Amino acid sequence: LSFAGEVTVSPDGTGVYVDTLYGIAGLARDEAGRLTVPHGAGACVSDFRSSCGKGRGLEATTGVAVSPDSKNLYVTSLEPGGVAVFGR
Repeated sequence: LSFAGEVTVSPDGTGVYVDTLYGIAGLARDEAGRLTVPHGAGACVSDFRSSCGKGRGLEATTGVAVSPDSKNLYVTSLEPGGVAVFGR
């Protein structure tokens, strides 16, 4: 979570997302509110980190939001300047 920024909880309460300087980290949230880190590349998406899933346009992320139906994740970034969309 290098240079962690905004933290967002999905409307359905099952996911927590953190934008970082190099991408997005995702945590699973159970009914008691405990957080766990998913195993493998699915725990994060990045332009740079080889241990994460590969994403494009995620340099210097500036925000993260989840759609009201909890089906999509939206990430804004400074480089290249845009919005990345992910299915949950």
